[in-house]
Amino acid sequence: MLPPPTEMRCENVVCDAHLADMRPVKVKHGMHLYASLLEGFARCPVGACTRFFGAEGYCDLTRDGDFTNIRTEPYCSIQHEPQPMYIQRAPDRLQWVCPICKAVAPFHR
Repeated sequence: MLPPPTEMRCENVVCDAHLADMRPVKVKHGMHLYASLLEGFARCPVGACTRFFGAEGYCDLTRDGDFTNIRTEPYCSIQHEPQPMYIQRAPDRLQWVCPICKAVAPFHR
């Protein structure tokens, strides 16, 4: 049996607050010596939305590079540690998707 994949792969990510399409970004998380560059999805086109989706799930990203209002549910637990799912825009619907194993669940608020 092959080990499960551990790399996140996301497509057509939607903001959980506004249901608008988000763009891939690299953001600085933390400050000074403790800062790291994270890849994820942000830049919701609605107003000054600060939502970000990354390995920790959906959250707001402050100017100081801190995460607030973290949303980790729903999460996937198929063949790996519980992983926060993201909202994906499919051609005819929105759906929750695991960024690790690509498991899909129906979207509802």
